[in-house]
Amino acid sequence: MMVRPPGFEPGSSAWQAPLNGSPALKGLKINYLQIRSDFVTFLKSRGLNPRYIECMLRYLDKYVTVINGPMDILRIFSGLTKGQQHNLSRGLRNLFNFLEMQGFNKNYLDILRKNIPKDEVGFDLRIPSELEIISALKTMSKGLFKYKVLYDLVLDSGLRLIEACRLINNFSQLEIHAFQGFYVAPLGFFRKTKLAYFAFFTEYTFNQIKKLREKVDWGAATHYVQKKRVPAFKYLRKFANDQMTSEQLNIPEAVADFIQGRTPKSIGARHYMKLKRKAIQFYPRYAAYITKLRRKADLTN
Repeated sequence: MMVRPPGFEPGSSAWQAPLNGSPALKGLKINYLQIRSDFVTFLKSRGLNPRYIECMLRYLDKYVTVINGPMDILRIFSGLTKGQQHNLSRGLRNLFNFLEMQGFNKNYLDILRKNIPKDEVGFDLRIPSELEIISALKTMSKGLFKYKVLYDLVLDSGLRLIEACRLINNFSQLEIHAFQGFYVAPLGFFRKTKLAYFAFFTEYTFNQIKKLREKVDWGAATHYVQKKRVPAFKYLRKFANDQMTSEQLNIPEAVADFIQGRTPKSIGARHYMKLKRKAIQFYPRYAAYITKLRRKADLTN
């Protein structure tokens, strides 16, 4: 006798359902709520980033209950934005991988996979204009202080949002180095090396962070910025890189990447030290540029 795990509820007598086209496939049911805890264990066993797991589960919990067949997949995705579809599809694909590893019928799972919308392929070439950034700075200055500070930090540093949140939340524990008009803080280490990557930010933002007494969360911050209708954090990162490498500032691309924490993981120690020196040498150009934007937005210390 075969004992089926809870959550796997074939309507027919066949646990290993026949090949595509058989009516028996239509009877297979996936009860997400019943298998959720085992699925979470599976995700954690793969060593995935906790934030990545949290994001997948949030979308699955919101949109998925029971999957009775391919049409349920289409219904789940109907009406969702491209961003919502992207996040939900990652969760469902991982869920189906988990089920396949537990012995669920692969042919049936492949049918379900085919009904998941494909992510749009291509590059997001949008880069905010200078006027958009000035307007955004004005808008954020009138809102919640903690998100204004976070917005300033990402604009200054070009860091990923998660890294910027980590800097703010651990600010008192960081060893911060002061330079002429800007600051540098080590954030972590490149994988399999003892070489640190850094956050570069202006004196203005340094003083703002010192005043902050709240923690920041990347998910809540993303939602807040969407409501404010200002350029998303990822576009601040693009704007920073575009301006650093522009003819006006003329910061070498490799140095701009270093400032933003995009240095190749396999970088050698000598090249790393050279990039670090160059970053300290060139960052004042970008810091001065950002300071001018803040003046245009009527923001001062």
